[in-house]
Amino acid sequence: MKQTLHFITAIPIALFMTTAAFAQEPALYKQVGFSTATGGYANADLTGGTVVSVSTFSALKSNAESSSKLVIKVTGAINGGNAVINVKSNKTIIGEGTKADLKGVQLVLSGVSNVIIRNVKLHETPDNGDLIGLENAKNIWVDHCEFYNVGITGNKDEYDGMLDARGSSQNITVSWNYFHDHWKGLLFGSSDSDNADRKATFHHNYFSNVNSRLPSYRGGTGHVFSNYYENIPTSGVNSRVNACLRIENNVFQNVLQAITSLDSDVKGKWHVSNNSFLGTTTGAIETSTCSFTPPYNYSAVLTPTALVVDLVKGYSGIGKLDAVISLGHEDFEENINQSSIVPNPTENSVRILDFNGLHSVYDLQGNLILQGNGEIIDLGLQPAGMYFVHFDNKKVKIIKK
Repeated sequence: MKQTLHFITAIPIALFMTTAAFAQEPALYKQVGFSTATGGYANADLTGGTVVSVSTFSALKSNAESSSKLVIKVTGAINGGNAVINVKSNKTIIGEGTKADLKGVQLVLSGVSNVIIRNVKLHETPDNGDLIGLENAKNIWVDHCEFYNVGITGNKDEYDGMLDARGSSQNITVSWNYFHDHWKGLLFGSSDSDNADRKATFHHNYFSNVNSRLPSYRGGTGHVFSNYYENIPTSGVNSRVNACLRIENNVFQNVLQAITSLDSDVKGKWHVSNNSFLGTTTGAIETSTCSFTPPYNYSAVLTPTALVVDLVKGYSGIGKLDAVISLGHEDFEENINQSSIVPNPTENSVRILDFNGLHSVYDLQGNLILQGNGEIIDLGLQPAGMYFVHFDNKKVKIIKK
């Protein structure tokens, strides 16, 4: 049985993780996807790395280009004046609050591995370069950043891509970013001959007023889930040159050619599931042409399609790493503390305090898995993951096993 969970109320998700720069983060921000493959980090903490704070271009450049294992905290706005920083391996670059604003700075990751870039604003690409450019780079995580230029206006080649990957770049996760107001989004594979067996994950990104390439993806396999596309005038997901992309639980609103294969003689393919096509969207493809199962567990962060817009618009981009996530309508806000579920997270079962009515438990795809009247919810036979509990007073809480 499927249920559209439009009635999510303003219930905080009190599930947290630890990172190098923030003591607590919502568990939905956990690093998942191809960047966690062998040789990558399981979280944002570079074990044994030295933490340094920078607020000038020279300090950012010297630390990012050093051979040391570092966590670099950016604590202020930096104008690079159209400059390039060649980021070396074993670096985390993470912004403090909303302070990390990089203007005219290109971050180049060439032949490196184990780099994390989080909570940084990047704009006005220097000298027709990319805001972040990957070439033969591996195990890269770009999370909670904001990318933009001057909008879809003027010469489309004045600025290049927001985040592009070339050559053998692989094991990449792009998550919870806000991409907006630009011609060219994310180009993975710079030409039809650049069709390596690349592997990248894109999830919970907010794409608004970007002309195309979200991503444009040549060769290999990729995973695109729980993203929100809004006002995209040319194309959304463009699978090319025999790529097979798993595209699931995304929302496309006012998107021309939401899922497509353009601009290459050899077409790409897709494995599609539970996507939503709204407004003037075209390219509402619902038939798969390939099959791909990602080699990692992502069930705990796969968001039901009905919740994607509010979640992604509310919590993508910078300044959100220490957020307490709440979703939905204020109609029931005054009643949200009437019932509690303990313990949460749980190993097997939880108890509902101060509630004696009907409860229904759904997985993240909206499938009803349990229903009962008692105060005990038994998840002993269910796999580890996140679940929604719907109470008969139209409240929802989230539990994790």
